[in-house]
Amino acid sequence: MIFLKPLIYCSVEQLLSILAIRNDDSVRQHMLTSELILEQHWFNYLLGLRQNRNTFHLGVFNGKGLVIGVIEVNEINFLNKTAVWAIYLALGSRQGLGAVLEFYMMDYLFNEVGLEKIECTVLETNPTVLKMHLKFGYEIEGIHKNYIQRGFDRLNLYRLGLSKNRWLSTKVGLYSRYHKFIDKHSIHNLQLIQDASDEIVHDFNLKFLELTEKSLLDTKMDAKQIKNIIEMTRKSLDDEGKYKSIYQSILNSRSSTLGVVHEK
Repeated sequence: MIFLKPLIYCSVEQLLSILAIRNDDSVRQHMLTSELILEQHWFNYLLGLRQNRNTFHLGVFNGKGLVIGVIEVNEINFLNKTAVWAIYLALGSRQGLGAVLEFYMMDYLFNEVGLEKIECTVLETNPTVLKMHLKFGYEIEGIHKNYIQRGFDRLNLYRLGLSKNRWLSTKVGLYSRYHKFIDKHSIHNLQLIQDASDEIVHDFNLKFLELTEKSLLDTKMDAKQIKNIIEMTRKSLDDEGKYKSIYQSILNSRSSTLGVVHEK
């Protein structure tokens, strides 16, 4: 059983586990940004997810409650009904799970969220994922040649697209071919339309302040300046309070093809 949980509902411990996966060499080498991500930068990024109405990220959890990856849906354009998506999984959790998650997410984004076009990008050094996307009906819509520097090499970036109509015509054949494997994994959404708990928000804010203070101590600021910045940051976080879930504007309460599970 696999569970999907918005990152803004994840505990600090879970968020740090996700960062460890993102920083693993097997994941970083296929990312546009291959540098190690520091905790401070990671939590700055996560803080931005609270207000961003054009993106949502889901933690992927196994049946034991351990985080094993992330699904990202970015650049959601509600007018044109488009988005860009990506997925990364821990090294020991990739045995076909990526294909299962792609099958469910395409169905979910097209049929429940209401998108008409989904895009993704793949570096030339990741031919396995490129091949998988093509099996799912994606078409190569462009190649950015010599797009990024990686070591001594310049790498090409493939830009792929999938329309809703093409997905619907591809889905039946995919399911007939892989239904035993797809049916083996039950996928559930966790808390997609609920607010983050007070405890989750409080713990996140404390961690954010801790990292902010640590980074300031590494500068030449005097103690008074650091104290003022920390207090301003604390007030900004407190004013935000128990934020409303951005997912309420993206996802609805209907039971989807993924199913809905509410944590208690």
